[in-house]
Amino acid sequence: MKHSDDETRRKTDTGKASEAPWARRGLLLVFFIFGLLAAYRYGVYVERGRQVLQVGEAMQLAVHVKGAVEAPGLYLFTANQRVADAVQAAGPLPEADLDRINLAAYLTDGAQLLVPYAESEADDGRLNLNTASREQLETLPGIGPQRAAAILRYREENGAFTAPEDLLQIDGISRETLTDLESRVCVR
Repeated sequence: MKHSDDETRRKTDTGKASEAPWARRGLLLVFFIFGLLAAYRYGVYVERGRQVLQVGEAMQLAVHVKGAVEAPGLYLFTANQRVADAVQAAGPLPEADLDRINLAAYLTDGAQLLVPYAESEADDGRLNLNTASREQLETLPGIGPQRAAAILRYREENGAFTAPEDLLQIDGISRETLTDLESRVCVR
């Protein structure tokens, strides 16, 4: 009888052993799924084949905020923050036109956020250097497509013009050109 108990035990043990690989695979699958969920939750992701963050690290985004803000510059944010957070961090000026940007958009790493200035209510016929489009700038005497693009580039790189004299910092605009423009442009 003893022999038959050993045989039964072996068959039972063998039966359990044959079930063990399936149980192990199921357990591995569960751990894999939980691992993926944890990676998603804690910011691990792969970008073009390279791991960007380790589990547990807070994902940081660097955003350059400029334009109609009190303190333009580079700001660090965590994942899932929005444009509204960046605008608040830099302090919007009273003349900022927040209706022209999507405050609900998510921030992205390496982005540049230009907070636009509002158009002036008073229309005195002069062109606002801080809000004028390329086409509007090209209507000014001595400003062609290249200089208009240079004015827009200056505005993007340095923020708003503080005075019409700032145009002298743009290559190709001389004191004479500025004299011709002074009665036609303003800064608001």
